[in-house]
Amino acid sequence: MGSKPRDAIVLASLVSLPFVALFAHSQVIIPIGLLALMGGWVLWEDRRDAGSRGDPYLILPSRPSVLFMVGVAFPLWALVTLAWSPSPTAGARGAISMVVIALGGVLCVRCLNSLSDPIHKRRLVGLLSAAVLAGATVVILEALSGGLLLPLIKPSLLSLEDRVSSLNSGVIIGFLLAWVLVMGALEQGRRPLAGGLAVGMVLMVFLSNSESAKAALIMAISTGVASLLLGRWALRLVFLGYGMVLVLTPFVFRHILTDTLFREMAPSLPFSLQHRFIMWRHVSEWVFEHPILGWGIGSSRSFEHERVVRDFFLGEFGWVQKSLQVMPIHPHNASLQIWLDLGVVGLVIVILFLFLSLAFLERRERSRWHQAGVTGLTAGGLVVTLGTFSMWQGWLMASAALVGCLSWMLLKDRESASQTTDSPSAVIPSPTTEAMGGQ
Repeated sequence: MGSKPRDAIVLASLVSLPFVALFAHSQVIIPIGLLALMGGWVLWEDRRDAGSRGDPYLILPSRPSVLFMVGVAFPLWALVTLAWSPSPTAGARGAISMVVIALGGVLCVRCLNSLSDPIHKRRLVGLLSAAVLAGATVVILEALSGGLLLPLIKPSLLSLEDRVSSLNSGVIIGFLLAWVLVMGALEQGRRPLAGGLAVGMVLMVFLSNSESAKAALIMAISTGVASLLLGRWALRLVFLGYGMVLVLTPFVFRHILTDTLFREMAPSLPFSLQHRFIMWRHVSEWVFEHPILGWGIGSSRSFEHERVVRDFFLGEFGWVQKSLQVMPIHPHNASLQIWLDLGVVGLVIVILFLFLSLAFLERRERSRWHQAGVTGLTAGGLVVTLGTFSMWQGWLMASAALVGCLSWMLLKDRESASQTTDSPSAVIPSPTTEAMGGQ
């Protein structure tokens, strides 16, 4: 039996997410944290009921899978690297965030599973879709008005830089949520809603200033279409391609990001990409100073004072010499950040986790369209990690965990649903293995 106060808090938290993501993206951990607390409420009630029957109730699986153990190994290795990290405070925050968010993901699954009956799922999809479309409308109107709308809603966002920073993260979270909801609406036979979400998602992404969101959407659509032609091979190629990118990026960047190439490419690149060119070249060099164990989690902050003086191409001003901070806070690339902070040891754990996750996903039977949606969501989510955010940011990890939990709840088949009802341990691997990939 559900609890009306709890259900109301869950729905309110979910509906608030698109708006929090747009106007204060770093605070999405608050509504997601409320969902985890509601999951704790569910666990307490289940444990109490199990106790009244004389049956034990386990929060963690009684037989941890290899996937579960590899997933646990990653934050443990991150904690170990604190011993030599030059930025132990920032590193500890990132490592502890991983542990807390992983546990929170388990609780979010329990929370959302309490709404997994058809009536609750239908209501959830409808309300969250309305919220995502409202958020998309804000982005679309902001673009069409030339940037006049957002300062009226949030007066503190007067500068263009602040508005772009505020919206871009929200656009990415909105894109991931919308993709899950499109699949959920189609599963429920609500094609007009799915179509409206798809149109709103595309307009929001392409009218925004977020290049990462555009790349993610293009990759999601491309791999989704490829999945209709290639079946499960498309998802396998997504994982294989991402794994190769993680392994090869520092080697490739170290050899191809030369001064000669920069002079040729800079006139056709925006300043942000010119900056990344310089950043990725320097980080690739630093990676090979401590390739096996890495510099330690959070180490990128220790390079904040490194600067470079060189010519950049600034449009109508031509080549202009600037003194530039090489790496503001983090490398803006998942591969380089894993290599720099955690070394080959951390990379091996990530690669193992990726391919064990693929094996887990391969065990599920899906329709062609369902498989295409899962493939697109996975590819789009992974692309986001390659050009913009720090992997250890709490809001990003929490959002990824929530997308995985939500997609698992909305898209699980009848067989998995019955397994979840009968066995508490059945729900544990899902949010971890599908943090970016749906069911």
